Amino acid sequence: LISLQARLPANSSLVLAAELLDPWGAVALQLNQQAWRQSGSWQEQGETGSWEEGETESNLSFRPQRSGSYRLRLTAAELLNEANQPLETIIEVQVQIRQHSVDAPLLWLTAGITQAMAWILRTSVYGGRRQRQVRRVSEGRVALRLTAGGAGLVRVQVEARYERPSGGRPPLGRRPTARLTLSVAGPCGEPLLEKQQNLATAAHSSDGDAWLTVRQIVHLRLPRSQSIRVRADLMERLGDGGGPWELEWLQLVIQDGVVSPGPVAALPLNPHLEGA
Repeated sequence: LISLQARLPANSSLVLAAELLDPWGAVALQLNQQAWRQSGSWQEQGETGSWEEGETESNLSFRPQRSGSYRLRLTAAELLNEANQPLETIIEVQVQIRQHSVDAPLLWLTAGITQAMAWILRTSVYGGRRQRQVRRVSEGRVALRLTAGGAGLVRVQVEARYERPSGGRPPLGRRPTARLTLSVAGPCGEPLLEKQQNLATAAHSSDGDAWLTVRQIVHLRLPRSQSIRVRADLMERLGDGGGPWELEWLQLVIQDGVVSPGPVAALPLNPHLEGA
């Protein structure tokens, strides 16, 4: 920001040519600024006084394309009196330059602290749960029983990893999908839900090894405190035209009393069997 203030004699006007030169001497900014000052006296009902008005200040905002040392050159193009005749006098121009720069390390630190505070706030508001159960197996079926502490959302998360026994070659062409069957049963084994879907696989590689992973999260809405058994069945072998991908592990995570920051699609349980 460049601020200019000219000290003009009374009843005069000024056209000031301003040029900003970059470190290589090229003109980066060029413009003309006008300033004027008028004064006089007045008399009314036996009272007298004086008046003065004018525009002698100007502010210029400029963002240079390249960093470096810039020079400001000012030239009085026109200095006229009230009769529009040239004035031969010295004009004092006060120049003030304010530079706004960004401290990159401080900016990154501020962003990191802000992100950490947002994570702490989100965790404190939405991270609460009544209980959490985890089970990991090396086969394609895993089940957990949970006694819900009350009505609300239950989050069910299924994760798995596949590898090639013959070597870590990446997928050939299109990645295969894995069929998941999710079943929910009540306290006496009565079926409340059974859902099948094909899960997309994600490809990973590191140090010459390649593997596939799947991940799926579903939500159940329980109307009251009750005992449920959740079972996940996942394909143990996937094919993509090369050697088969075989299941290395399958993990099931159940969380009760989940609070979500946004709307979620909760799978409905069988209302007839719920009331049995």
